[in-house]
Amino acid sequence: MLIWRRSYATSPPFLDKNDVRHPRFNHTFKNIKHELPVGESLKDVVNRISPFWKAKREKLFSNVSDHDNETFLKNFISISGNLKGKVIAGYNPMGSEVNCLEILRYSMSKGALTCLPYVNKKKIIEFREWIDGDDLKLDYSNILAPCKDNILMPNIILIPLLCFDSNGTRLGMGGGIYDRTLPFFKLSDKFGLAFSGQQASRINREDHDYPIDGVITEKSVIFFKGKKN
Repeated sequence: MLIWRRSYATSPPFLDKNDVRHPRFNHTFKNIKHELPVGESLKDVVNRISPFWKAKREKLFSNVSDHDNETFLKNFISISGNLKGKVIAGYNPMGSEVNCLEILRYSMSKGALTCLPYVNKKKIIEFREWIDGDDLKLDYSNILAPCKDNILMPNIILIPLLCFDSNGTRLGMGGGIYDRTLPFFKLSDKFGLAFSGQQASRINREDHDYPIDGVITEKSVIFFKGKKN
């Protein structure tokens, strides 16, 4: 088996410009003026398409309305049930990521414990208890995280993303931290938070990609295989 067929980061041999498989012979690409790739690893693909989805998310974020924020919360409530005594994990939003802090504040008001990610030395997330107003410090991925070392087991994990598809595959920032972490939380419900415009037609899923259970958007909750609407 050729290593590039199973590898995330190893590129296949580049196609010769006279090879019939070269993209310049593909009618689909006839109107594309930019130079087309002739040999990419999956890592290369992620690096190439991430700026597109990041720019799209930034545009969606810039147009977010108070109504959108209200429906994000409403749709979360529809899947969370009675929050008293539950543990809800969110994240400290950066840039154009959907802001989940109002969801966490609401959850606290209903008797839930809340937590944020802390990335440890092994690049695995620990969900550490967080209360609004707590001090934060940089974790091992240089993201602000709780100073408290009280680690919780979430009932629901809210996850940021760049894009997602109807099979529950998500594209994040390319670090693989959630993909390494989520297998340790098989009993937790795992929902992405995203704008409806972040849905892609299809994302190739690799062995290391861990699928999520659904995505909460400003329009609806999208459930994936094994989850009931």
